[in-house]
Amino acid sequence: MAEDTDIASISYKLYKIVNREIGSKEIIKIRRTVNKVSDKLEQEENRGLCNHDHLSSGSRAEGFRFPTSDDDQMIVYNTIKVIMDDSTIQPIANITLLKMEIDQTRPGFCILRFVSQDNMPDLDIVELCVPYKDGLYLTNTSWKNRSARFIQDSYTWSL
Repeated sequence: MAEDTDIASISYKLYKIVNREIGSKEIIKIRRTVNKVSDKLEQEENRGLCNHDHLSSGSRAEGFRFPTSDDDQMIVYNTIKVIMDDSTIQPIANITLLKMEIDQTRPGFCILRFVSQDNMPDLDIVELCVPYKDGLYLTNTSWKNRSARFIQDSYTWSL
């Protein structure tokens, strides 16, 4: 019986420490909501000005505020659509279509086959593709290099 009391006492102390250091469930939920609203406001502010949206991710977006918390930003291109099914392949104005293929890939991974690109002078996906199997495929190396240049250009411009 004394052992149960010790466990309850330790659990309560741990609960108080977690609430003090991290925040309560309610505080974490508020932080997440604030991040979502901030992302939505930024998207609305930039609507029509650029072809992508920024979404917060990582532990900071999840409401955690540790010195080591990461503050990741995900870029979602509104001009790129990824499809999974051949039956939906038809060119769309001002959209780049890529087809996700999971045959012969590890679980949780895919390859992206270039399908079509209509009127996209600012983002030429074909330049980032390499011939593979029966078509052109987007490579993660070329995409990472392009993204790094984009981030560097954006950073330099904003100084």
